[in-house]
Amino acid sequence: MSHRISKREGMEVEYKRAKESLKYSESKLGLLFEQTLLGVIEWNLELQVNEWNPAAETIFGYSREEALGRSARELILPKEILEEIDVVWNNLLKLKGGEYNTNVNITKDGRRIICEWFNTPLVNSDGNLIGIMSLVQDITKHKQLEEALKESESRYRAIFESTGAATLIIEEDTTISLVNSEFEKITGYARDEIEGKTSWTAFIPNEAETNKILGYHRLRRTNAAAAPRRYETHIADRQGNRRDILVNIDMIPGTKRSVATFMDITERKRDEIALRERKEELKSKTHELEEMNAALRVLLKQRETDKTELEDRVLASVKELVMPHVQELKKCLSDYNELTHVHILESNLQGILSPFSQRVTLQGLNLTPKEMQVADLIKEGKTTKEIARFMNISRFSIDTHRAHLRKKLGLTQKKANLRTYLSSLSK
Repeated sequence: MSHRISKREGMEVEYKRAKESLKYSESKLGLLFEQTLLGVIEWNLELQVNEWNPAAETIFGYSREEALGRSARELILPKEILEEIDVVWNNLLKLKGGEYNTNVNITKDGRRIICEWFNTPLVNSDGNLIGIMSLVQDITKHKQLEEALKESESRYRAIFESTGAATLIIEEDTTISLVNSEFEKITGYARDEIEGKTSWTAFIPNEAETNKILGYHRLRRTNAAAAPRRYETHIADRQGNRRDILVNIDMIPGTKRSVATFMDITERKRDEIALRERKEELKSKTHELEEMNAALRVLLKQRETDKTELEDRVLASVKELVMPHVQELKKCLSDYNELTHVHILESNLQGILSPFSQRVTLQGLNLTPKEMQVADLIKEGKTTKEIARFMNISRFSIDTHRAHLRKKLGLTQKKANLRTYLSSLSK
């Protein structure tokens, strides 16, 4: 008897503990239901609300009292997705999926939001489905951020591809993580051969140049301002051809990565070398021409010296060998015409010794021999009558020659005396 009582008491204690444990669990579940940030909604098999927690009130704007008993189709679902939701719901009822889905929902104030749903079929101890429990969260802002990020990445990719220059992103360990199509063209390598696999220094064929570039790379990550952002170097393409490039490179803010653009300046470098060679060639030719000019100047100077010496010898010979005989001849002659000829001869010889004849010739007057003879006689002070008798022509002809002389000397409309002007040319 006492054994049965003791057993009953033990069972009562165990029942009491289980009841208290159940009550505690229910209390915790109730707190979780009330305080969780996730919306918790229990649906019956007709997709009507059985339970609606405070988080669901916050997400959709309906109070618990407004939501209980109402169908999701009229409460939070837009018409255009009802068929899609029916497929999800039927799969849940058949225990064939539908545990997770993302769709647009409508709030009480008409806003459209994007929600993430986690659905769990509720099955009783007999194995019968009695409802569906859903956890829901508003991911609208998260989706907007995702879309903005996708758009930003799309814009970045478009800019990256359309810069017009070979562009690449270099990781801290010098691995190339991203290249554009221009880089593929310059190097001859496809991006899937490079990205994540190749150090960018692998394209630099010269060890000394590689070490210099690696020094820039390390310095840029410790003191970006001290590292050059623009410099020239060279790379080797897939065929081993050397290409001279101009590099523009800088750090991506907030990261240890750098972004670089390459401009192929191989042709420009060749042109610069050709230009330098051409300049050197021109410099050499200019020097040769200067030397030739100097030699010509010496030759011309020597020619002028020889000419002057020749003129001096001729003038000296006339003075010493001719003029004395002219003076003796004048003493021997008494005929007027003969003396006039001698005087003209003497005057012309004096003209040779003086600058008169040279000046008349240099002025380009194109005087005829007759005009030169008349000019000499006028200069000597002979009258028209005397000149006519001496030259055995008419006075009218002498007047014509005088007129031609005045015209050629530019004295036609001037009052200048012809003899005075001709004498001035001898000075």
